[in-house]
Amino acid sequence: MGGAVIRLVSMQEADAIQKAHSASWYVNLIGAVRPAGAEFIFVVFSRGFAHQFDGFLEYTATADGYRLAQVRFKDYAYTRR
Repeated sequence: MGGAVIRLVSMQEADAIQKAHSASWYVNLIGAVRPAGAEFIFVVFSRGFAHQFDGFLEYTATADGYRLAQVRFKDYAYTRR
């Protein structure tokens, strides 16, 4: 993502940005870390807050940290067409 700016914005800010720049992207990150591993979901929106895709990352715990166990994507932008 060369030159991409990532920042935390409120829903009000996001709404104003989306109205001015409909091609902007928004990501909601949901995650849980447990002793056996960790899971994260990236829910991605664009084009007037239309749900574009979800990215799923699953980690398993190891003796020295966490190891990426699985990566999955669910593409909603193309399944609606």
